[in-house]
Amino acid sequence: MALPRYIPHYTVEDFLITCGHNPSDFVEETPVLIVEVLSESTRQRDLLYKREMYEQHGVKYYILADPKSRNTQILFNIEEGFETSQGPLRLSDGCSLEADLSGIYS
Repeated sequence: MALPRYIPHYTVEDFLITCGHNPSDFVEETPVLIVEVLSESTRQRDLLYKREMYEQHGVKYYILADPKSRNTQILFNIEEGFETSQGPLRLSDGCSLEADLSGIYS
């Protein structure tokens, strides 16, 4: 399957976390966590293009929230690429996240 070719100058994520970064208008380092909420207009781009780009740039966690199917997928970046993850997210030393996503679609 061929991926669509998008050549953006930047991306706009729905939510992201960087550890040890001072907030500004633009994030110039690779985030450790990115969340994308899928919609009909962005679904293919989020699932294909952005996933591949985030893998290649070393984003540690990529969370896909799909309101249509009421499913949330947490992906963890290992050397071979993203794999499904469970449990607390260890973002970096001294920076972790635990979130209860069970009621996210209620």
